[in-house]
Amino acid sequence: PTSNWLMRLFRGTQGVLWIPYADVRSIEFHPAIVARMAVMVPATSSQLGQIQIKTKDGRTAKLSGTTVDGLFSFLQGLGASEAGPTGV
Repeated sequence: PTSNWLMRLFRGTQGVLWIPYADVRSIEFHPAIVARMAVMVPATSSQLGQIQIKTKDGRTAKLSGTTVDGLFSFLQGLGASEAGPTGV
């Protein structure tokens, strides 16, 4: 869902995010608050789910309009532990 034509129209082409694991301070998961939307634009995409990655030097990456279950399960499989209701 983060790559549909309407999202690309509004935000342009996005680069690849490369963050060494040692530089990650936290990863926050915000599950969807709506099941689906007729039209998803950048301003409303976070309602379909959002992942925020924060680095030790204060940078933040937001991945909006995506489900959180896959990455959440993957990180738990690597040994990550839950720090709160939305953070790992």
